[in-house]
Amino acid sequence: MKVGGTFRDAIEIFKALFDFSSAGILVYQGEDTVYVNPAMAELEGYPLEERRRMKFWETVHPDFREAVRRRAEARQRGEAVPARNELKIIRKNGEQRWVTSSAGTFILDGRPAVILILQDITGLKHAEEALKKSQYILAKAQQIAHVGNWAWNLKTGAMNWSEEVYRIFGYGPGEVKPTYEWVLSRVHPEDRAIMMGFAEDVAMLRRCSVDYRVLRPDGSIRYVNSVADKIIKGKSGEPERAYGINQDITERKKAEEALIAAEGRGRAIRGPHGPRYKQHEPDHHGLPRISP
Repeated sequence: MKVGGTFRDAIEIFKALFDFSSAGILVYQGEDTVYVNPAMAELEGYPLEERRRMKFWETVHPDFREAVRRRAEARQRGEAVPARNELKIIRKNGEQRWVTSSAGTFILDGRPAVILILQDITGLKHAEEALKKSQYILAKAQQIAHVGNWAWNLKTGAMNWSEEVYRIFGYGPGEVKPTYEWVLSRVHPEDRAIMMGFAEDVAMLRRCSVDYRVLRPDGSIRYVNSVADKIIKGKSGEPERAYGINQDITERKKAEEALIAAEGRGRAIRGPHGPRYKQHEPDHHGLPRISP
């Protein structure tokens, strides 16, 4: 845009518009600061007059400073530059803050000038980092425990899985787009009736838990426990979404089968008339010796 009148007139217009803005606003030409509003000085922690004497980029964190200067030069040459960016600034007391930067070019006293608007997003960044950390911790915990969570759209059949559910089925996260029909195709043929019964229970708004086998792409078989923990009804009263967890229980199932097999061998050894072994005198370790 063009601002008519003298440089002093333009500055007065800016002051009238921006002095009471809660956003940090700064105007620069070349690298010189020509206007700073009180909110910008407060954001950066400098007295207003001191900030006006500084280059516009002096508060930018060193990690971002060179890129900011390059964009400023290009913008004033009339080149296309992204209008919005995220970067860090350093306040006078050394504190670092995250901000969003929005910029636009206009003509002031016959030369290009840039208006820069900063918004403090430090709290949002900290919240994002905390969320990422908690998501990472949850993902690692699920991976260690072989437990994953899922959401199921009962109208479309589409499912959303956590990363560990993909691994339980033998796929990388996001490698397939799971639906109820797709899951049913991966269930062992002998257990598909179990999965269909699970779906019927969910449709009847019943929380339920089932064990079944799945066929992985490499041909291996895993035992899975699925729990439908929460079922959401729509306005019509019909179930719309279900939420739950899957757990790989293969090792537990193998241990149970081994125990059953061991008990079966024990019964075979004992026979109907008691044990078929001889107990001898203790050996030199003091332990009884057992033989068939």
